[in-house]
Amino acid sequence: MSIVDQIGWYLAARMPDVNVSQGLMPAMPDRCLAVFGSGLNAGAEHGMRVQIRVRGDDSPGMALGDAETTAELLDDFEGLLHADGHYITRVLIESGPSHIGVDQNQRQEYSVNLRVFACP
Repeated sequence: MSIVDQIGWYLAARMPDVNVSQGLMPAMPDRCLAVFGSGLNAGAEHGMRVQIRVRGDDSPGMALGDAETTAELLDDFEGLLHADGHYITRVLIESGPSHIGVDQNQRQEYSVNLRVFACP
């Protein structure tokens, strides 16, 4: 199970009102988040880079609130995100929540960028 899948599962279990996907931002529903990753080798010296994009409706509050909750859940996390996953030694918030604009339907979007360190 990839770190992207593990983070997606973890967030979906803790944010049941938000649609969570891995690797793509779905067209619907309005309220969702998507987890993307690069350099996803557990045990990498410099960690794995993960971006979480959060979308809400056209008001600024929904997406910002969900992005802040996402950051709070993951900041300084240590442990297992999923029973079948890698042991996470630390999650660092590198940036965000940052407003990245609106999509083509004027829905607000935010981004949270992470560095994840895990045992191989």
